[in-house]
Amino acid sequence: MTKNPIYSGLAASAYIVALCLTAFYVLPKQGGAEDTVFAPILFLSVFVFSAAIMAYLFASEPIKMYLDGNKSGAVHHFLKTLLAFGVVSIALGLLSLI
Repeated sequence: MTKNPIYSGLAASAYIVALCLTAFYVLPKQGGAEDTVFAPILFLSVFVFSAAIMAYLFASEPIKMYLDGNKSGAVHHFLKTLLAFGVVSIALGLLSLI
């Protein structure tokens, strides 16, 4: 991804926003189809895909740094990514109150 943890945190937030906007604006327009076995399959597929994306965005660079011997840098990178994601999440939460 990127060596900048802020970009990783922002990318994680952007992915969630894109996924939610798609679910909110696109899926309801598909009609009121009956629930079938495909609904939980789709849910679990999106869940696993999202978990993989988040793992990549949050952990790929810190793992590389850790394996290169930069343990302190890896922890700081992960925490900065988490902080950036948290700030955006809090901002979106506050925005929803308006």
